[in-house]
Amino acid sequence: MASAGLSDAEVNSLKLMREEEKLARDVYQVLYEEFGDRQFGNITKSEQRHTDSILGLMNLFDVEDVA
Repeated sequence: MASAGLSDAEVNSLKLMREEEKLARDVYQVLYEEFGDRQFGNITKSEQRHTDSILGLMNLFDVEDVA
């Protein structure tokens, strides 16, 4: 069901993007913990900002977060 004027496809895209960003964050976090490379830590932070931004859009359009 569409939320706040979004099509079902747009809602599904937001949910998928959020899951993909969280997965990317988790992968880079594991790499950072394993190898201690600062670049992995920086990417982890960037991926967290991405997932937070998508959550902001989901909240704006009243899309339920599945996480």
